[in-house]
Amino acid sequence: MSILEEPEEKRLVTSEICLRRCEFRSAYFREAVRYVNLERELERVTEQNELYKKAISLLLLEIKELLEPNYAALNLFKKRMSLIPEVTGVYYFIQNEVINIWTIIEKENFDVEMKIAESQCELLSIFQNLRFDFMVIPRCDRRLEDILPPNSMKITFT
Repeated sequence: MSILEEPEEKRLVTSEICLRRCEFRSAYFREAVRYVNLERELERVTEQNELYKKAISLLLLEIKELLEPNYAALNLFKKRMSLIPEVTGVYYFIQNEVINIWTIIEKENFDVEMKIAESQCELLSIFQNLRFDFMVIPRCDRRLEDILPPNSMKITFT
């Protein structure tokens, strides 16, 4: 006689006894719990790995910028230009080992241009081993895209 042929009351009792004592059932649930825990751990580690990748890429960009020989010069010029409120932007690009620095002002102003020229002279005297090309450009309501070369990068003031 099989369990399916037994009366209903006896089947319930037999199945409950079997399920309580069954090693396969407990092993199955242990494995199912382990599987769920491993999936959660994998998801957590994957998210953490992505955060590490982002942090490493940002760190490498910072290190690359710090190791470039023009970093100190650009940093000094940025500090000098932040003191001149008429300067609306400073952009740079490097071409043939020449650091091109373009300073944007809103309109032509001789006094402002002289302050900028003083900072440029200071930069030239401190960093004699670097080659510079300076431009002071009055914007005069023109779009920056029309003025600047496409590979130029903005020096942000902090």
